[in-house]
Amino acid sequence: MKQLLPADKKALAMAAWLFYAERGFGAQLLHHHDAEEIEIVVTYEDTQELPTCPLLQHPSFKSDVVRIGYSDKMYRCTIPEAFI
Repeated sequence: MKQLLPADKKALAMAAWLFYAERGFGAQLLHHHDAEEIEIVVTYEDTQELPTCPLLQHPSFKSDVVRIGYSDKMYRCTIPEAFI
């Protein structure tokens, strides 16, 4: 896979945010200046199935799902410093 430019990473992050927001999920796009990373955060009920965003499947992006509260989950995908 070719090296992504900073503008490519920002465009991917914004498009991934739209991917989830347009499907009705509570999505946030966070830019952590101190850590120099972009994070996509999606919250959803555990009864829902979260679709996989193909834009976030780059091997250098880190993602995880954690349970928050009684019936909610949170998906986080981090685009690291080297990609901003």
